[in-house]
Amino acid sequence: MIKEQTNRLKEIYRYLLGKGYFSTQKEFAGLIDYDPATVNQALKGNPKQLTNNFLLRVSRRFPEISSNWLIDGVDDMLNPVVNTQSGTENVNIGTFGGGEVNDTQVKYGKVSDSVEKLERSIHVLEAMVREKDNIIREKDNIIKELKRQIEELKKDKQFLQDMIKNK
Repeated sequence: MIKEQTNRLKEIYRYLLGKGYFSTQKEFAGLIDYDPATVNQALKGNPKQLTNNFLLRVSRRFPEISSNWLIDGVDDMLNPVVNTQSGTENVNIGTFGGGEVNDTQVKYGKVSDSVEKLERSIHVLEAMVREKDNIIREKDNIIKELKRQIEELKKDKQFLQDMIKNK
């Protein structure tokens, strides 16, 4: 069972990486609020780290991922995508009690679980945007500091050139 869960976790990891949710294992660990070493060991199939709680955290953090599939290999890897009668948008709202949500359920408002899931997805995306904004700010500060250092080096260079001329 651990081997199969490890393979499914690796598949999810590659899928999410390809979708651009993160670019490093460390970022993935941060998104699911685990230590990078724990994530590394889970991806290697260490049963002390690759627990059902760990897998549930992954599926909660990325609601498009089926927790049933991730833990037990049941159902599809991704939760079903449901058309919303408008014909213009597809919304991934998952399942109700193990069954697929149909258009009638969506049309008549039996989607409170789905709304909560979508709200969690929005919060996740907002957190990702905030995280990316912080990274951009950090990079801007680094660029600013490097430009300052370049200016200092130019002044030092000019000073040294002037000293050489005056010798």
